[in-house]
Amino acid sequence: MIQLTPIVKNILLLNVVIFIAMQVAVRQPSMAFLYTDYFSLHKPANSIARTTVEVDGVDFFVPSGTKLTDGTELTRRNVQTIVDGSESLQSEFREAENLRADKFKPVQIITHFFSHSLNDLFHIIFNMFVLASFGPILEMVMGRKRFLAFYLFCGVIGGILIALVDPSIWPVVGASGAIFGVMVAFAMYFPREKLNIMFIPIGFEARKLVPALGIISLVFVVLDFLGIEAGGSISHFGHLAGMVAAVLFFYVEKFLPFSLQD
Repeated sequence: MIQLTPIVKNILLLNVVIFIAMQVAVRQPSMAFLYTDYFSLHKPANSIARTTVEVDGVDFFVPSGTKLTDGTELTRRNVQTIVDGSESLQSEFREAENLRADKFKPVQIITHFFSHSLNDLFHIIFNMFVLASFGPILEMVMGRKRFLAFYLFCGVIGGILIALVDPSIWPVVGASGAIFGVMVAFAMYFPREKLNIMFIPIGFEARKLVPALGIISLVFVVLDFLGIEAGGSISHFGHLAGMVAAVLFFYVEKFLPFSLQD
């Protein structure tokens, strides 16, 4: 049985609370257009992965799962037609400055890794399971303050890299970058510990498995840069960015003007 440590427990709780809150907020027609798109880093407005609508020559982002009062869900295929035929919806979008597709908000660099896809329950379950598996032992080894700083560092630096460099057209949401950073730290502290991949009975040493996952992510990132969409909607760049941030943390923490020790 997994024994959760305080920081890991609070991170898990925060992610679950945000997931439930956004399920309620975004699914409510009266709130959907007031929802600020904090949980997807900026991508081009014409990205095929985003649902956008044009009103008065301005592109607006349509939150995933947005439904009208009659139960109609707005999708890329029907949203423009529906909005064009509804003056009230056009008015709502005109007033929703926070939904403009060309408005990148720096706070998204932080908030994106505390939320998950609203249409994929497995997304949050998998990330939180990995965090609960690796996080507690790392928190005990690193100390609470240092582990929290490490987790936030991986998420924030990963988010900055995503915002500036990510070649994928897909919006990025989820704790995966920070989670992959946690896996890197685990491999650094416990390199010979054997880990299992889901449904595969053979264990692999952390020092071999984690770099292998990084190489796989790198391959998909290179394909993205070449314009070949082979990785689907998974943010392989986000995974890689979190891993890079994890390694970077151990180099820069010694230059901090304050101590991270408990």
